[in-house]
Amino acid sequence: MEHAYHLEIEEVFKSLKVDKRGLSKEEVILRRRQSGDNVLAKEKPYSRLRVFFDQFKNPLCYILILAAAVSFLVGEKIDAQVILLAVFINVVIGFIQEDKASNALNKLRLLIEHSAVVIRNNEKKEIPATEITLGDILVLRAGDIVSADARLLEAFDLEVNEASLTGESLPIYKSISPVLEKATLAERHSMVYSGTNILSGRGLALVTAIGQKTEIGKISEMVKKAESGSTPLQKKMEDVSRFLGMAVLFVASILIVVGILKKLDIFEILISAIAVAVAAIPEGLAMAVTVILAIGIKQMVKHKALTRKLLAAETLGSITVICSDKTGTLTEGKMRFEKIIVPGASLSADNFKD
Repeated sequence: MEHAYHLEIEEVFKSLKVDKRGLSKEEVILRRRQSGDNVLAKEKPYSRLRVFFDQFKNPLCYILILAAAVSFLVGEKIDAQVILLAVFINVVIGFIQEDKASNALNKLRLLIEHSAVVIRNNEKKEIPATEITLGDILVLRAGDIVSADARLLEAFDLEVNEASLTGESLPIYKSISPVLEKATLAERHSMVYSGTNILSGRGLALVTAIGQKTEIGKISEMVKKAESGSTPLQKKMEDVSRFLGMAVLFVASILIVVGILKKLDIFEILISAIAVAVAAIPEGLAMAVTVILAIGIKQMVKHKALTRKLLAAETLGSITVICSDKTGTLTEGKMRFEKIIVPGASLSADNFKD
């Protein structure tokens, strides 16, 4: 339901065809059938096979595989095996790291599933948050995570942290009074939104949007549509691969031309050109890059940071400036002292540690 924040409470009740006693069991079944579960749309999960083959999407891998194929065709089977072994090790390391991260993320999603207290048939009832539907009346208490977008019916000293939506780290004081229709999201004090946290107080709220139609659902939709560009490392690897490819072709061409001018055997000329080309390709480079990125991811995990892609370590390492408007957007929103300075003395925070 759009613009519930500027409507009077009775108008919202009327629009959603519900009263203060909440929904009946039959009405819940009907509405859930029409609206579906209160969940965000999930992306199609990556299969392990896809994760494995994604590791080959690297220009240097393409060159190495081509070099291995050429080596095999000209009878240099040992060289071909060494190159393919390097490619295989590179792919396996990348696959293991990304598979572990994917499993960890799936476990985290299971941990964040929560329940909610609603009023149905004039009785309070605790249900899984996924079963909330339009017209449900949420019971809000300090410490709760709001499970759906809802219009406030009652609010007693109710403060909510809406940083996940607005970036504002300070708590928002809520009231039941309607606000202007043109009010921004941060100014809609008569609403609570899915994914936000109740910091203090208590209240009741009438659910006006669930799942993908919530404000957090709209954000997730925009994130899914956002296109990801190449990282700085990918661009450099593409440049290196392009340079190697052109250099190898240039040197091989010169060898072929010189061999033809000297009237050498054409087969020997081709063998020599291919040998030089294969020797010029650094088969250990791709593996070295992957190992370094894996070490970087391991260090991030020690600091409680989890990423699904190996390249995230490199992307974060390329950041030189972070532009943020306020404390709490990218920080914990907590303050602590580092040093106390008094006349004639100073104490650091370390002096107060157990």
